[in-house]
Amino acid sequence: MLSDLWLDVRAVFKHHKRLKDIDYVTYTLFLVCCIFFVLSFALEMIYDSQVNAQIVLGAYYRPFVIINYEYWRLFTAAFIHGGLLHLVCNMLALLSCGPMVEKMFGHKWYAIIVVGSIGMGSMFAHLTGAELCVGLSGGLYGVLGAMVVLAWYHNWFQIPNIRNSFIRTACLNLGISLLPGVSLMAHLGGLIFGVLCAMYSLQTIHKKRSSVSLNSGIALVILCVVLIVQVIRDPRLDRVYIQTDIEVIEIYQDLHIPMDKKIEQLEEYYQDFFK
Repeated sequence: MLSDLWLDVRAVFKHHKRLKDIDYVTYTLFLVCCIFFVLSFALEMIYDSQVNAQIVLGAYYRPFVIINYEYWRLFTAAFIHGGLLHLVCNMLALLSCGPMVEKMFGHKWYAIIVVGSIGMGSMFAHLTGAELCVGLSGGLYGVLGAMVVLAWYHNWFQIPNIRNSFIRTACLNLGISLLPGVSLMAHLGGLIFGVLCAMYSLQTIHKKRSSVSLNSGIALVILCVVLIVQVIRDPRLDRVYIQTDIEVIEIYQDLHIPMDKKIEQLEEYYQDFFK
């Protein structure tokens, strides 16, 4: 009976669409962002604070990154959004651009481009003094950078409609990046990673040796190493938010998440900070 069911399932997949042709990286990102938004909204309703809910779920929060070495926040911040409009705009951009880039580069390289762009965008924001960051924008700018490389590689810019579309998109995104409360540096970091990684990956995908691709890979590795070293150097905080820290710790404790070590680290740091 089970073997017959399995044969029917395999037949459905073969008849419709092979699994490798499904843009599952894009749709996984979409699903995870939506789940985190629901969780964030629920915590916000319970504890009456959007910021605290975002920090608990993994938003980039400078004091916790520096004091508690929570570098994973450089990546998890991408799944947290500041509101329904923020989420909808990013998800529309993801579903518009993601599937095409995933098909052109393949699942592996597409995932590397998105995750790497998120990380580099967060590191750019961290090194320029950001206090709190959320959103998938860094990853989306990496996807946009990959699209630019595709257009350059395939000479799509010679087609007027495509060229004009890219110009309009660039102007729109530049305007958005300059809005108050938007991290221009996170967008820039994501874009740089997307461009360099896409240029290097084309050499692997098309099995063609190119000095441009090789140099892009070398530049990307050097840039990543420099950024990681700078982030780990643990710069001091210019400002601290003790009340926010206390409220976030209380939420963690309500959720039965161990915080003893983090509380001790925070206390030691703040004693030195206020000397």
